[in-house]
Amino acid sequence: MRVLYSKEVEQAVLGCVMLDNDLAQVLINLSNSQTFYTHEGIETYRAMSQLLAKNEICDAVSVSDITGDVEYCVDACRNVSSTKLFYSWLNTIKDYAKERELFNFGQLITEELLYNEDSTTTDRIEAI
Repeated sequence: MRVLYSKEVEQAVLGCVMLDNDLAQVLINLSNSQTFYTHEGIETYRAMSQLLAKNEICDAVSVSDITGDVEYCVDACRNVSSTKLFYSWLNTIKDYAKERELFNFGQLITEELLYNEDSTTTDRIEAI
């Protein structure tokens, strides 16, 4: 079965930001916490958002002070060989987020069809 996320790509995007803070605003403008799937990715993104709101630097030390996960932040920076792939990696995790949204929508449709027996077809469509 195919998974709809990549821990490594999420971590690479966040590592790029910690290595090049010029990418921080790009990340905030082009994504949100739902773009990330892993707990670490979501928490790191939220920490970065907090730091940016206060015009502070988003480096591994500052971010890990908020998340409490030094290892994740250090690994994120260490595993990025170049920030040049940031946009490609960001597009990858955004595509995964869209696919998860489609999957969730499919589940809503399935639940409506299977478990709402008393509804008419029109009611089902409106409920979705």
